[in-house]
Amino acid sequence: MAAENNYWDRFSQRRVTRRRMLQGTALTGAGLAAAAVIGCGDEEEGGGTSPGTTTPPASGTTGGTPTRGGVFSWSGSVGQYGHLDSSQAPSIGPNQLALLWGDALLTYQASDMTVTPNVASGYEQPDQTTIVFTLTPNIKFHNKPPVNGRALTAQDVVYTIQRLIEPNTALLQPWRNDFRSVDRIEAPDNSTVRLTMKSPDASLLGTMGHWYAFIAPSEAVDQFTDFKTGEAAISVGPFVASGSWSRDTGGRFERNPEYFKQGMPYFDAVEHITTQTGAITWELVASDRLTRGIVSADEVNQGWDNRGHGLKRGTTGGSTPLNMPVNHNLDKFKDVRVRRALSLFIDRQEIVDFTYFGTPESRPSVAIPGYLEFWNISTEDTERLPWGWDASKKDADYQQANQLLDSAGVTTSNPLRFELMGWGGHPSQGFGEPALAYFQAIYKDRSGDRVQITPRGMEFSTWRDLVVRNEFEAELNVAGTGWEVDHVLSKFNESTGGLNYGRYNDPEMDRLIQRERSIFDTNERKAAVKAIIERIADQVSQVWMATGIENYQVVTGDLRNHHFATSAEHLGIEQFYFEA
Repeated sequence: MAAENNYWDRFSQRRVTRRRMLQGTALTGAGLAAAAVIGCGDEEEGGGTSPGTTTPPASGTTGGTPTRGGVFSWSGSVGQYGHLDSSQAPSIGPNQLALLWGDALLTYQASDMTVTPNVASGYEQPDQTTIVFTLTPNIKFHNKPPVNGRALTAQDVVYTIQRLIEPNTALLQPWRNDFRSVDRIEAPDNSTVRLTMKSPDASLLGTMGHWYAFIAPSEAVDQFTDFKTGEAAISVGPFVASGSWSRDTGGRFERNPEYFKQGMPYFDAVEHITTQTGAITWELVASDRLTRGIVSADEVNQGWDNRGHGLKRGTTGGSTPLNMPVNHNLDKFKDVRVRRALSLFIDRQEIVDFTYFGTPESRPSVAIPGYLEFWNISTEDTERLPWGWDASKKDADYQQANQLLDSAGVTTSNPLRFELMGWGGHPSQGFGEPALAYFQAIYKDRSGDRVQITPRGMEFSTWRDLVVRNEFEAELNVAGTGWEVDHVLSKFNESTGGLNYGRYNDPEMDRLIQRERSIFDTNERKAAVKAIIERIADQVSQVWMATGIENYQVVTGDLRNHHFATSAEHLGIEQFYFEA
């Protein structure tokens, strides 16, 4: 694209750069996806980020004999929700923190679809609608009142799942729909849990390994209602939350001496430094103020790798998808030709270069970014998906988009007008005010004034409430998607999906998703997912643009057994240790 047509360059002159934002900031943390995921009532939410492409651990981060001791300090955002209860917040901050003090029945790694034992030592599936879990013996809750270190029983697991799925107007319940297939859950004895499904659901094992499914003691709920505070955060995890933890200052998580994984955790404590948004600079890690922090991709592009200090860098383990949902209840967006035109007008590579600073892990996409290659959608397949991906043919795309508008009756005398909402103060270049101005300009220019956008930036809570209530025409969103592929597909595209804020309703899409959910064979399921992704691209349920890495993890050189894929997977911090 010619330089004069690069709208990001034009509007970047008006942006506050990450480097400028970092100046004068004592400690900030990764908060993009954490703050942007939104929800209300009993609808489910995305769990922060998509699995995406991850960078393997840097050389020297694994191996050796584990040693006890030391304090792992890290900066992490608690987002707009500002508490420790991952079952009550669809944002990354509480979710990652819950992995310090909570543990679920299983652990699930999205990158290879593996489910491994955890609180459950194993499970069996006698048929497609039944799962029987056997609990790991001798597990105890944290030795904090009112639970006081009592032994875990199967009834605690039953209570945990019932708390997540039974309607409760006093709780947010953002993940409730992930358990929609559960018919009943029972405890035949103190070490066995039997779960019966209404219909086969291949995603349910992954759901049982999610961070919001931490084992919840009923006594704590009776006393505190939820697990939002340090005092209330009681489970069976590797670290015990300090009662003094707060969203403003963070706090300390002490080693759980009764942890059920023998010899773990290796750290004496984890010190969490609460931050609200943005990214920290590598200097804070290099100066030993943090063990693990976040450096922006912009900083990396400015030569971070040449600064030494023995630091290791990797992706955050996930990626932030940028998309533009439209309100399908409005007549102006019901014609698929209009939606296809809106997709064709987008130069996705241009968005990657600006929003994600051209990071190699970032990629354009017209359907569910971050899952494509993993689910048998190769780069070549992606380029063949319709309605606007191949950067080499953008001029032809713009011409085709205008032809589609012509056939739909959208002309300069009868233009498509809509308001585009965004969180005006968001630090992301792909989501805040620069982005709103960008989309206004490119649609006006590339459509020959047939598409006329009125940008509307607003405060986060106002934007969130309007989106959840479906009171918008179009909006920019970087909502996270969780880690089980069915959660992603159903949340955004199924008619009842909790992230389907535009109320997209396609019976054929619902049929395809429900079929995919019933398939337990991995290869067959991948083929079913591919068919769904192709329909998403063809029908433009929302205008997907790109997925990318805005931030990188930075860890000190003496950290061992650390892996970088932590945003969308089990943290595994109980296995980290410092080199002696």
